Amino acid sequence: MNFDVKLACSDYKKHECLGRIGHKHKKNLYKKGISMDISKSKVLLRSLLMAYLLSGVLLLALSFALYRMKLGEQQINAAVYGIYVIACLFGGFMAGKASLSRRFFWGMLTGILYFIVLFAVSWLLNRETMPVPDLTRSATVLACCAVGGTAGGMFS
Repeated sequence: MNFDVKLACSDYKKHECLGRIGHKHKKNLYKKGISMDISKSKVLLRSLLMAYLLSGVLLLALSFALYRMKLGEQQINAAVYGIYVIACLFGGFMAGKASLSRRFFWGMLTGILYFIVLFAVSWLLNRETMPVPDLTRSATVLACCAVGGTAGGMFS
């Protein structure tokens, strides 16, 4: 592959030309100071969307398991924490794969944003029944999400 020809593209077509280059070559171009113009907000939104889709599928599988196996409350809580970690791991992996630098940071940010959206939605839905959130459980879920996202970013 001749990089000189591809890099001689006009600024308008640079992203299109570089889009055909593999991920390993993109990293090398990034190290040489050539920007890929990847929108970080798009990367975060896409990784969050995929993490929430995976969460939905896994929670659906958990509800089926609950129905079939009559699981206890502690088993369900452990499974939900596991689903948070797996979803954030996946979202962090996607964010890290799409960003070319500081992958662990983008993975951690994905995990933290996952928690913020999760916390806000559950607080809004349960405002009347629980006006003050359980901070111990919230801190545990935040840690699970941040660690899962960071690990996903590092594994990407």
